[in-house]
Amino acid sequence: MPIPNRISAELPDATVTEIQTALSAIKSKMPFLDALNLTDDDRDSLNYLKAKNSTFVNNTLELVEKETSFIPANFPLDEFKKDAVLFNALTTVELSVKSLLQQITDVKNVAGNEAYAASLAIYQYANASGISTPGLEPYLDDLSNRFSRKTTVKTASTAAQTKKTA
Repeated sequence: MPIPNRISAELPDATVTEIQTALSAIKSKMPFLDALNLTDDDRDSLNYLKAKNSTFVNNTLELVEKETSFIPANFPLDEFKKDAVLFNALTTVELSVKSLLQQITDVKNVAGNEAYAASLAIYQYANASGISTPGLEPYLDDLSNRFSRKTTVKTASTAAQTKKTA
């Protein structure tokens, strides 16, 4: 049985550490990320800017860059500008990160798929060969647990409930 091999690469621990350090350095460039600790309810209450709303905000930003005389003095114009510019900058960063994350996810999933296929083959070879090498039995027992089915034992109360609902 041929084992698929669409990816053949290594990622040494030292490189993983370097990547994590680089990611920490990137995060340190955006200290405001730690300022928010949103709950799921907080996230659900937000108005997310999709294409139309993003265009609306950017057009509004252009408007206030040209004319502010109609805006009340107590309106936080500087904060609006900062938020709009930050949104646009983070959108650019997000697109790059999403692209990178998709590539990482794709390679991870293919590597996982290939490792699982190879593991299945090795498990089948081990079972077929009837390995009797001392010390390997615990490994084979552990591997076989992946395929064991859990059976439920009916207790007296479970059996009584089953009879009542039948």
